[in-house]
Amino acid sequence: MPQPTGLKPFRCPACGRGMVVEACVPYDVTIRDRVYTVPDAEVWECNSCGDIYFGPGQGDALQRKAADAARPELGLLTGREIADFRKSLSLTQAELERVMGVPPKTVARWEIGSVLQSCAADRFLRVLISHPFLIAELLSEEDRGDESGGAPPKPQRRARTAKAV
Repeated sequence: MPQPTGLKPFRCPACGRGMVVEACVPYDVTIRDRVYTVPDAEVWECNSCGDIYFGPGQGDALQRKAADAARPELGLLTGREIADFRKSLSLTQAELERVMGVPPKTVARWEIGSVLQSCAADRFLRVLISHPFLIAELLSEEDRGDESGGAPPKPQRRARTAKAV
């Protein structure tokens, strides 16, 4: 049965005949050109024309459920696996983002399932899972500012000399 959203049934804006009420129905979500059916999608449905509407958070919940279904088929780590790996090394999401070179909040989105990681990011994660010692090395390289082991050199000023007149 659908979770209460705080909304009340309303007249369907599409057909004008039916009432839009809470429903639990199969719903198709497309991810990377593939269709995944969420069998128990909590939505609002017109009891006359069948149009579907989303209450607060329902679209995001559907996306997460579809992403969970897509990951095994696409051969990707699940959000839970990413979170468990990160936590096993006591890394924050921000630290893992720095190691991987991805924008802020990306790891959080992977972990909750609102965004699927790319195949390249997934492979990099698997390398890090197999070789966790690389994380400390990658973090220390970033802290140093480059890969050569030190901060970039400061430009040197040429000394001025006075000319005799």
